[in-house]
Amino acid sequence: MRGRWRHRVDVWIFQSYYARATDLAVYRILYSSYVLLTYVPAATWLPHTPRAFFSPPLSLAALFTGVPSPFLLLALNTLLACCLSLLLLGWYTRAASVGTSLALILINSWAYSLGKIDHDILLVMTPAVLTGSGWRDAWSFDVRRRPTPPQAAPQGSWSLALLALLIAVAMCTAGWAKASTGWLNPATRATYAHLLTNYFVTGRQTWAAERSFQINALWLWKAADWSTVALELGFLYAMFRPRTMRVFTALACLFHCGVWLLFGIVFASNVVTYGAFLSYGNRFLVQRFREIAGRRFLCLGQLPAWALLGVTSLLPLTALVVGRPLGACLGLPLDRLVILSGAVIGSGYLIRRVHKIVRRALPLRSAGDRRAARSGSNRSETRESLLSRD
Repeated sequence: MRGRWRHRVDVWIFQSYYARATDLAVYRILYSSYVLLTYVPAATWLPHTPRAFFSPPLSLAALFTGVPSPFLLLALNTLLACCLSLLLLGWYTRAASVGTSLALILINSWAYSLGKIDHDILLVMTPAVLTGSGWRDAWSFDVRRRPTPPQAAPQGSWSLALLALLIAVAMCTAGWAKASTGWLNPATRATYAHLLTNYFVTGRQTWAAERSFQINALWLWKAADWSTVALELGFLYAMFRPRTMRVFTALACLFHCGVWLLFGIVFASNVVTYGAFLSYGNRFLVQRFREIAGRRFLCLGQLPAWALLGVTSLLPLTALVVGRPLGACLGLPLDRLVILSGAVIGSGYLIRRVHKIVRRALPLRSAGDRRAARSGSNRSETRESLLSRD
């Protein structure tokens, strides 16, 4: 019995989550581009805060007595920018992945030392978790240095299983906090109460919130409470099945889009983390991009890695000089675009899954109807033959 469970766990970790190297490579490029445009530079405002506000939780910042100097923050942001540039190009990808997570952890440990903690831990841990995956085996400079090319067939990735476990634990803790504080009580409307506080106290007055206040159906608000708890707790079951995990991540994308529309709260970091489970290789747009890149940017692949690294580093260095993320300087609503893209892709995936289920069910039903019709015709023929004999 123990050996059977050990075998199942082994299969889940090393063989269940199959991924192509090209899919992981596309995700590596998207991840590094997003963080470069939205996170660099980070916590530049920290040295200007009063020292009395410094009250860090259990973290690396608790080992110090105050906020870091501007020079140390500049050094950490420079390290983050260099690691992200290397990750974007796929050059020394494993070291760049670990360096990206470490730099983000160090910066966030001081940024959260004033009491406000953002929920971006999944985005921070993603590069370190995917270090052992195959996201350096395609569209990277590390492929050039390898004596043998990587396999193009999908392979099992324990890194994706570990990432699914971390997502499940994070979502399950949020769901358990809701379930243990009255969200499942039929007499309460937790979502409605949080919406009132968010609208009148916090000041996030959204268009969808104004329209939702006109709904006075208790069953609808309780459905929102129960579905939220079920979704967050359900990740603990979904992580053992890759297909179910993709369904739950698609539902979570729709959930984050609803939170943004109702509460004005953007959880773009979670949506970016869910992108690791997508299959990009079969997308028409990605194939089209390969053709365009192969025709117009073929010369870039012949350049040395250090030259492309210098060109790529201009973006974060410009942001460091300006003191704001490049996406904010350009006025790009990247977080909202990520939320909308996740909702669209998640809806498309769910519709596709439902369509497949319906297509599988309809032929079986028609086959059963055919068998019933055949059996009915055979019975009528036998009855006619018996009557003719009589």
